[in-house]
Amino acid sequence: MNVIDWINMFALAVSEENAAGGRVVTAPTNGACGIIPAVLAYYDKFRRPVNANSIARYLLSAGRLACCTR
Repeated sequence: MNVIDWINMFALAVSEENAAGGRVVTAPTNGACGIIPAVLAYYDKFRRPVNANSIARYLLSAGRLACCTR
């Protein structure tokens, strides 16, 4: 499987959690809630393990980009 396949799989899992009423990151909308945590999950699993500080930096960066594109 290539990178896009893994990210799609992680994003679908997050979307399923959203549909089941679980708590998810909704960036930029609930319809696209899977991509932010999917990229983070891929990076954690296949690149290097992440810690709380790097998760916070990633989510703050994603939020800042979302604010710039609105």
